[in-house]
Amino acid sequence: MFGLRIGLLAAVLIVIGCGQSGPRMVKVSGTVKFDGKPIANGDISFVPLSGGAPTILKITSGLYEGEVPSGKKRIEFYSYTAGKAPAQNTPGADGPIVVNTLPSKYNSESTEARDVSPPGPHTFDFDLAK
Repeated sequence: MFGLRIGLLAAVLIVIGCGQSGPRMVKVSGTVKFDGKPIANGDISFVPLSGGAPTILKITSGLYEGEVPSGKKRIEFYSYTAGKAPAQNTPGADGPIVVNTLPSKYNSESTEARDVSPPGPHTFDFDLAK
C-alpha cells in the first residue's frame, strides 16, 4: 500500500514537472504585399523586443502562417529574387543565389511591431509601400 502511494505521488510530480515551460506558442497568419502586390517568395521575421532569437516564417504567394512565441515583436520583411552568380572560385558560392529586394526600412531598420498575445490565433496583414 505504501509503495502504491509513493508510485502515485511520483506520477503526479512527473506530470506537474513536465508541464509547458517557456513562452506560449501562438498561431499567426496573414498576407504581405509590397506596393500592392503579394510577395511571391520571402520571409517574415518576428523579433522579440525583449531580446532573443527571431522566429522566421516563409512567405509564399503573399501568405504566411505558423507559430510564434507570445510577446511583443518587431516585424522584419524580406522578399527574395534570383541574384547574379558570383565570379567563379568564390568561397561559399555553391548554393542558389537570392537577393532581398525590400528596402532596409522593412527589415534591419523596421519599426513595425505587433503584440502576439495568447490565446490567438492572430491575423496580421501588411501592405508595404514603396
